[in-house]
Amino acid sequence: MKRSTAIITAVCFCSMLGGGLAGFLLKPARDFSPQENRYLTQRPALTVSALFSGEWSRRCEDYLQDQFPARDALVVMQAALRRGTGRRDNNGVYFGDALVSTFWQYDSQCLANNLRSVERFAEKAEIPVYFIPVPDACELQRSKAPGSYPDCDQTALVREMAAAVPSAKTVDLMQRLLAADAAGTKLYYATDHHMTTAGAYQVYAGTAETMGLETAPEPDYEKTTVTTDFRGTLYHKSGAWWTSPDSIERWNLPGVSANLTILPAGTQHESIYNDEALTGTDPYSYFAYGNQPVEVIRTNAEGGKLLLVKDSYAHAVLPFLCAHFSEIHMVDLRYTRESMLRYLRANDIGCAAVLYHISNFAEDTNLALLAAG
Repeated sequence: MKRSTAIITAVCFCSMLGGGLAGFLLKPARDFSPQENRYLTQRPALTVSALFSGEWSRRCEDYLQDQFPARDALVVMQAALRRGTGRRDNNGVYFGDALVSTFWQYDSQCLANNLRSVERFAEKAEIPVYFIPVPDACELQRSKAPGSYPDCDQTALVREMAAAVPSAKTVDLMQRLLAADAAGTKLYYATDHHMTTAGAYQVYAGTAETMGLETAPEPDYEKTTVTTDFRGTLYHKSGAWWTSPDSIERWNLPGVSANLTILPAGTQHESIYNDEALTGTDPYSYFAYGNQPVEVIRTNAEGGKLLLVKDSYAHAVLPFLCAHFSEIHMVDLRYTRESMLRYLRANDIGCAAVLYHISNFAEDTNLALLAAG
């Protein structure tokens, strides 16, 4: 009896192994994984140099992992298994009603360097400079479920950051966001690390208050749902592909219009919204055409010019700012090497803001360009 059981087990195991091998060899390689939103490794070419350098073996390993039969199902099974066995996260993303990126470790030296760059920029700019550190969803979840999320107190961190940049006016958003969250406002997407349009409105309202600008109340905006099928970076990264997709909203203030020019290419768009992005791999780039080196937005408002040094969190905030400035110059320091001090003087800019997601600000090594020149 034991012998027959062992034989049956061995036959089943060999059949599974053989079937998996046959599936791997016979099925065509996939180019792109829509679930992970990335291109997959293709079969590496064998060359003498690649073989002896070890590059070929490394590429083979990546190829085998990416092209393994039923990979998508296995990724979901791993995420579900981790959640089912009490693990709170997978691949740096925490499970819950919404997926939340972890932020509890950062390069303190890089953060200190970036804060010094902001302070030096504010000292030298000779115009009002506003510093807008945007907290992430983890902080709001941590406040509601102490001990369940990484212990990084972003409320205290923002205060420390503000103290390090006395020459700039810091916009402390934490209490405003906590109050909006308590009132039931969905501030962050369930599948992405970015803020929803409602969350971006809160960032704008806090910024406008600090700048002394009069904001339009939320009911004044015309709200349009532009997609109900947004699956963001946390969805693709986590393996929690059972999470329902998000909706993206567009809020328009009647009477406000704006066009956009992307530099250095000089590409012009009649709108700050990119409709084509909604059916692409990055629907969030619907706002402001995604990450670009420099974008100049011209509006029909009568205000002055704003230099906005930013990461992608600013893209959803941009439409609200269009009601107050005739020109907004948005700069992403990851894609340009231009000195911001020289830029603002060359373009006769009267106000500047530095808007970053806290974790991005703590890790971006390009902010030295703020104070250069």
